[in-house]
Amino acid sequence: MKKDNHRKQFLIAIGIATLICYPFVLPQILKSNTFIVEAFHDNNKETEDSVTKETASVSSNPVSESSPAQTSVSTTAAKNAGTTTVAAESSSATESLATTAATTAAAPAKANFVTVTDDYFSDALFIGDSRTDGIRMFSGLNNTTYFCSAGLDFKDAFKKTLSIDKTTKSTLENLLATKKFGKIYIMLGINELGFPMNVIESHATQVIQTVQKYQPGAIIFVQANLHVTKSRSASDKDVNNKRINELNEILKKFANNTNIFYLDANVLFDDEHGALNPKMTSDDTHIHGKYYKTWAEWLKTKGIQK
Repeated sequence: MKKDNHRKQFLIAIGIATLICYPFVLPQILKSNTFIVEAFHDNNKETEDSVTKETASVSSNPVSESSPAQTSVSTTAAKNAGTTTVAAESSSATESLATTAATTAAAPAKANFVTVTDDYFSDALFIGDSRTDGIRMFSGLNNTTYFCSAGLDFKDAFKKTLSIDKTTKSTLENLLATKKFGKIYIMLGINELGFPMNVIESHATQVIQTVQKYQPGAIIFVQANLHVTKSRSASDKDVNNKRINELNEILKKFANNTNIFYLDANVLFDDEHGALNPKMTSDDTHIHGKYYKTWAEWLKTKGIQK
């Protein structure tokens, strides 16, 4: 009994003490807990600030924060970028030179033609087909040399033996080898329009190169083939103005306006359709004899003086 009484008295004493001390102890406990919470938040804030600063440092200076391998990759990339830039600049320069060369090749210097007299043709050679034969017969240019006949073309030019005058026959090769010419006029190709254009170009190249080999000092005039009438052009699958124009474009490329010149007399005889004027022909192909004098007078305005 005494023990129970003592326990009750002890508990009552503690309760009374608690009631007496509680108003003073509670604020201190709360203040202590607030300090702990604030300290926790302050510590987290310092940690976050530290992480933020480190992240900002890496973002602003990625190379300095990279590993050696990353640095090596970045350096290699920079070198490769530099190499690419140099290669691009070099390629650009090469393309520029190629473009300039192509432009120069496609556009030779303008020909400086002068007007001449009949004497200009005294050392000339005309090589051609029936149109050139028309010049020989009707133009009045008599004091010159002709190697021409109906049907002559590039591929057979060096295979034929033709009359040079009333008493002389010769091959073209023999004529070039035995006589010096100052000017050589070439008008061929229409009689081989049944061949592919690249084949005709090959034939033309062989003739022009052979002429140059035998007559290196001569001025060469490559003449355009004359058009046919619109009616013949529409009905002929080979000899038509589309193919004649294609052929003439090939011939035009031989001109360098230094020692080879291109002449196109179609400006004299074409109608509004770019075809041979039907009033100037009786067979849709050859001009009337009287117009060869017109052609000869035009040739006199296309002289070249060395």
